[in-house]
Amino acid sequence: MVSSLPDEPLFATGDRFWEDPSLTERNRLRSRPPVASHDNAADARTAPALWQAARLPADDPAARWTRSLDGAWHFA
Repeated sequence: MVSSLPDEPLFATGDRFWEDPSLTERNRLRSRPPVASHDNAADARTAPALWQAARLPADDPAARWTRSLDGAWHFA
């Protein structure tokens, strides 16, 4: 037995932020600091220092640092 689909979608178009044009436009225009990359020498020096300060094992291949859009370092 095949169930019938509802007549209306589960969510209205504006219920999801990525479909709300006003939010999309605001996010597009918001200034963002650059994301850290291996090309940035200052970031390359900062991440290991944070790693050592947190006393995390440096030989763990699964352990990585990432930098968010606000510029803060986080353990990923």
